[in-house]
Amino acid sequence: MVMESRESIGVRLTRRFGGVTLVVVMAAVPGFLAACGDKKPAKSAVAATATKDTAGTAATTPTPTGDQGDAPPPPPAPGETSKLVGAARDAYDRGVASYNAGDLAGALTAFQQAVGAESKAYEAHYALAVTYERMGKNSEALEHYREAYKLNPNYDAAIAGYGYLLYRQGSKTEAESFLTDQQAKNSKSVGLMTALAEVKSLQGDSANAQRLAGDALTAEAKYEPAMVLIARDHYRRGRLDLASYVLTAILDGQKTEDEKAKGLPAKTNPPRAPNNPEAHLLRAMILQKMGERLAAAKWFESASKLRPDLVEARLQLGLIRLEANDADGALEPLQKAVAYASGNVEAHLALGEAYRLSAGKSADAKAQYNWVLGAPAAAAQLKALAQYDLGLLFFLTPSIDGLSDSARYDKSIGYWNDFKAAKGGSNGPSWPSDADDLIDQARRAKTAAAAAGTGAGAATPKPATTTAAPTTSAKASAAPTPTTVPTPTTAPKPTAAPTPTPTTAPKPTAAPTTTSTAAAPKTTF
Repeated sequence: MVMESRESIGVRLTRRFGGVTLVVVMAAVPGFLAACGDKKPAKSAVAATATKDTAGTAATTPTPTGDQGDAPPPPPAPGETSKLVGAARDAYDRGVASYNAGDLAGALTAFQQAVGAESKAYEAHYALAVTYERMGKNSEALEHYREAYKLNPNYDAAIAGYGYLLYRQGSKTEAESFLTDQQAKNSKSVGLMTALAEVKSLQGDSANAQRLAGDALTAEAKYEPAMVLIARDHYRRGRLDLASYVLTAILDGQKTEDEKAKGLPAKTNPPRAPNNPEAHLLRAMILQKMGERLAAAKWFESASKLRPDLVEARLQLGLIRLEANDADGALEPLQKAVAYASGNVEAHLALGEAYRLSAGKSADAKAQYNWVLGAPAAAAQLKALAQYDLGLLFFLTPSIDGLSDSARYDKSIGYWNDFKAAKGGSNGPSWPSDADDLIDQARRAKTAAAAAGTGAGAATPKPATTTAAPTTSAKASAAPTPTTVPTPTTAPKPTAAPTPTPTTAPKPTAAPTTTSTAAAPKTTF
């Protein structure tokens, strides 16, 4: 078996979280932050330099990424005012089951049937909106979010979903104005306070985001989305210590000295929301940013189990498993990431890697890479990386597409030349630097195949590169035992969306650059 290694796809695809920090006073939230105890958070080794303006907000507005979790939340359980009964309820329940299994097409059909059976069932309209948004059909999603909150003007989830989708489409001013107007109409709604706080945070207005989230918790001390928003806003600003401090109150609670001495669970100040999936996701992202990737993997996994449609959790879990040389283990989370977000280019590229590194799935790997090349919205660098990976696929897979060795080496050389043309003068750790060496190896291999007389002989040489060994010393608090699929009752948060599955070949390591002689040990999570 040929062993190939290069810079990890996990490293190159996860460098997406900018670290802009500033110093602000944490919102005074009675009861909630007190649960963190009297100790101030320790200084983090990764704290970035502070940048602030006179208003106390970030001078540099960070680009929204997966740090806000994956909005919108899945379809909720029908409430007390629901009109979902009889055939409408049966169809709705089928839709929820399909959605939670990642079958968006089946969910869409069932939710349409629910609306057909009862047109005033606002939850079914919201469920349709969520599903349409996940499928990238934003016009239809906006239509059904609007219909849901018209049928029930107090349905915060639909109002927030509408505002967030406007924001994600680029209508940021319109989104903020819409949510501000809605919050003014219902000034006591904690869901709308938190939704507006989310948009403020995404825009870099940390002071007002923290204030609004604090107001929500003052009104309803156990309101989980506001708790998580406070931590998430700290994360966005690069205040990892404060984000971790708040997450301790949410997920772990604060033990008294007596509880610590006796090894007892925190009962005096118990965890506020130990099974909140977005809190699990945020803790995983903080651990990942601090280099604790194995510990992060446990929290990404628990977040995925608590809420199956958390695309960011599934994508990052898959990438970490690829880095640990566990391509088979990476397949399931990456397949689900693509199922829930069919337009997510990074998820398709990562799934292609998992297929390529899993035995017998070269056709599926090729399909994923070609999807990336054909995606109109794919960044130029991701398309270039797909070309690089296609070169590896043909270089390392005997008889792929029924080609002789000489022909597949030619294909590899062609893909790597395309990669070099796309790369141009770009450099950096996220760009493979060994394309010339690989082209040279492919030419030598082609000569050897020709010398064998059939164009199908000669052992496949090894691409150049060094393998990044997975961190094994990472330790974090053990992830709580997750529950099954959640049924959120609150406002969603902005996110992306993307598609399904494909299949690949030999078992190298995920990523490019020098020579490797032994297979990296497989680490499972």
